[in-house]
Formats: sequence, C-alpha cells, structure tokens
Amino acid sequence: MERSLHHNCKLGDFDKMLEAVGEEVFNDIMNNHGVGVILKLALSKMIWTAKPIQHILGNQLTIDTMNEIWVLVGGRPMRFSLHEFAEITTLKCDPFYDKDILDVDHTYLWKDMKVDVGLAPSWDELIAVFDFYRTWSYEKRKMVALLFVLHVGIYEFARSSRIPLMAAKRVFESRSI
Repeated sequence: MERSLHHNCKLGDFDKMLEAVGEEVFNDIMNNHGVGVILKLALSKMIWTAKPIQHILGNQLTIDTMNEIWVLVGGRPMRFSLHEFAEITTLKCDPFYDKDILDVDHTYLWKDMKVDVGLAPSWDELIAVFDFYRTWSYEKRKMVALLFVLHVGIYEFARSSRIPLMAAKRVFESRSI
C-alpha cells in the first residue's frame, strides 16, 4: 500500500521531485523555505504527523480577516492567528495584502515549461517538466520544485487542477514560500 499525505499526494511524488531537481535544490527548499516542513514530513514517513497539518490546510473556511485562519475541525470552526498557525506548521505565514501587486515576469519559465502563460501549472504539467529540465539553472529548477510543493503539499489539488496564478507568481517574487 502506497502511503500518502492526502488523496492527491503519494510520497513517491516527492521522490520524483528529488530525483529531478537534485539533492542540492531539494535540501535548500527543505532547510531554507517555509514549505520545507512538507518535504520533511514526507521524507520522515511519519504520515500521522503530516495528517493534522494537511487537515488544517485542506479544511480552511473562507473568511474576510487577513490575519486569521479558520479551520473546520470535527464539524466545528477553530480559529488560529497567523502567528499560531506558523508556530504549529512552521510554514511561512506573513500576511498578504490586497494592495500587494505581483508584477513579476513569469512568462519565460512558463514558456520553458510549456505552460500557457495566462495560467498556472497543473500537477501533470509540473511532472512533465521533471523529464526534461535537469540541465536548467539552479534557480529555475528551484522555482519548479517550489511550484510542485505548493501544488501537492499546500493546496492538495487534484492532478488536473491548477495553482492560482497569483500564488504561483509569489514563487518568483520571494522564492521563500
């Protein structure tokens, strides 16, 4: 039986990413980026530890407050401040403001990835990139790996679904998700 973080993510997905991006990029993301906790949990094979974090990420309620996260737990809403959420998950939780306009050029990477420049990549498109991008620069491989962790480990989207374009563009802006 193949172990998973959630029904759209098998642990083997991160093994494919490691093989494609190389150990240097993988370790950099794992040790220097907020989403590294997802990779650490996947590598530890301690799925019972990952499940609560995935539950929190996957069961968020839509709210108007930018500095809180509301999660449905056992049929009841539970509130976390961004500070509390960051402490629990070790994810980077700096608030994003509506005034933040991401004016970054993502088209060069999207063209190299063979993704429509008006959309963000799907899981299928990211996996397809793993087959041909081993010779790309360190930064480009790192951005693709961060997009993959964002898609698989944070959003838990189905393989045919796309990351929200603004979230994908944040990888270019800060490279420190």
